[in-house]
Amino acid sequence: MNALQSVTDTNQPAQDRARSSWLTLFAVAALCASGTAMADPAKGTLTGTGKVAATVNVKHAYLVKGPNAFGDKMVRLLILSEVDQTAHIKSCSTMSCTTNKLESGMTVEFDTGPRLLYWFVANGQRVQASGTAEPDSITLTTNTAQKIAGKWTYDASGQGGPKIAVEFDAAMLKEFGKAP
Repeated sequence: MNALQSVTDTNQPAQDRARSSWLTLFAVAALCASGTAMADPAKGTLTGTGKVAATVNVKHAYLVKGPNAFGDKMVRLLILSEVDQTAHIKSCSTMSCTTNKLESGMTVEFDTGPRLLYWFVANGQRVQASGTAEPDSITLTTNTAQKIAGKWTYDASGQGGPKIAVEFDAAMLKEFGKAP
């Protein structure tokens, strides 16, 4: 028996193999067309420089919109994460819920005023830092109501914050209504 025969010889008739291949292809196409949300791409590192050093390897980016913590203004929130948070964020009914399970990553609040608000977390939220940054510290290649993309290189270690070196491309994943 030669190599070609061993590949084509099987207990499954050729017609069944073809049908199986088409069904697999159809199933993959259906999943793609169903609008199943997936995390948007991000890459880079967030390095905590406080009393406990911590490094987060960012892999996922999300954009959500809703009321800020005071409920008085609608903001866009960029969430950068080491692990996929898609299912959790989609299950949230409030804006504040979106970061409940963020254990290693960062949030950046846009549209809040003259500065960006950020929150850095690592090691299961045992390492945290928050602060503000000038909006021009982020180079945005896309900045619309439905998408934000760009690169952020920023060093907040002088204030006990993180060193940030990330690239992201996030489409709107979820919008929340105004605060009650």
